Amino acid sequence: MIAVIFFPAAELFSSFWIALLGSLAAIVLVLFIAKASKLNPLTLILGGLIVNILFGAIASLLTLFYFDFLFGVMVWGSGSLLQDGWATSITLAITVVVAFFIFVLLSRPLTILSLDDEQARRLGAPVNLLRYLVIFVCAAITALVVSKIGVIGFIGFAVQVWLILPKYDIYYFAS
Repeated sequence: MIAVIFFPAAELFSSFWIALLGSLAAIVLVLFIAKASKLNPLTLILGGLIVNILFGAIASLLTLFYFDFLFGVMVWGSGSLLQDGWATSITLAITVVVAFFIFVLLSRPLTILSLDDEQARRLGAPVNLLRYLVIFVCAAITALVVSKIGVIGFIGFAVQVWLILPKYDIYYFAS
């Protein structure tokens, strides 16, 4: 939204990079909030809620002052599957395949991470590095999907895809 208002030419280069910068800014704020609790998962979730409310308030404020510039953003926020070709679908399909392989490779360390932090450290898992890596990968995937089809589209499609996937236990991939 900030890029559309103040740097409209930047959207021509790539909306993914703008979305990634926004998601990384949100992650930095969440990690700053959760730093005192040593990245406690509950504090991460509550910090994410706080940052979401903060960014939502900023977006609402910008919408009030710059409504003329943001009509396209509001339409995009509703979710858009408008395409000129298969480029968006191919990009998202490649992203799904790459993300699947990344998380299959991370399945063993993530299984160890499901233990207590101290036990995971004793087993040799770099707990904080794994958390940062998973958070960054999820932020990049989310930024790509949201930049291509919008927020509502991401939420609407994610649930439907999750429901049709076969339910495997994480230990299936870790073995």
